[in-house]
Amino acid sequence: MTDQEIIDLYNETLEAQAELASVKYVAIEPPLGSAQIEYSKQCDQWTPRGHVLRCLIDDTEGKREPVIMVDSQELSWREFGKLICTFAGWGMRIEFTPQEETHRRPRREAREPED
Repeated sequence: MTDQEIIDLYNETLEAQAELASVKYVAIEPPLGSAQIEYSKQCDQWTPRGHVLRCLIDDTEGKREPVIMVDSQELSWREFGKLICTFAGWGMRIEFTPQEETHRRPRREAREPED
């Protein structure tokens, strides 16, 4: 590889990075009634179809270990952990809502919680 080819490749990389930096991130949320997760035989795990998960939290009797319901699929804590590892390297926000409000973003206030 010549010096000029190396410089050209480097410049192409910088241009691609600049192009990606200008793209505004949009979180994709599957519409109500559409599957939010799918089982990947290749990975042998559940994977999200979008960037937003509406789920319910339950626990196993006597063990105090979470069970997460996504759509009608019951996921163990381990299965849910594998599912969110799909986004390893990303950030995550969790908003707890009443069970019947998981399809809506709650009103938020930035303040210290009351005691």
